[in-house]
Amino acid sequence: MANSKSVKRGTVPISTAENDLALAAHAAFERKKFRLAIELYRRAARVGEANWYSNVATIYDDYMRPPCPKKAVYYYKRAAREYAMGAYNLAIHYKQRGSFRWYKFWVQRAGEMGDVDALAEFKKLA
Repeated sequence: MANSKSVKRGTVPISTAENDLALAAHAAFERKKFRLAIELYRRAARVGEANWYSNVATIYDDYMRPPCPKKAVYYYKRAAREYAMGAYNLAIHYKQRGSFRWYKFWVQRAGEMGDVDALAEFKKLA
């Protein structure tokens, strides 16, 4: 999950509301209150950065029982609109499900968005 203790994103401070929501979401996640964590991460994304949607997707993908892959893909794509990590997480989602075509597409996309590791991985695939 994303770093929940920092009040800075790089050198840019995040808002108090976003930080409070992210801290509460992380605490709910740690207590295995996944539905509450999802709602709080979604709210943090609405008031701050879309990268919190990647956390929502990860919960749907890896922690909800039964898993909700369609919802996971939806939130990974929301994160991928702005963040390379969202695109890379979506690539991993497809790789775990055996969809090499979409894995390759999203690894390339993450690399194009500036993820150096994804770019190196894409070059190995080509």
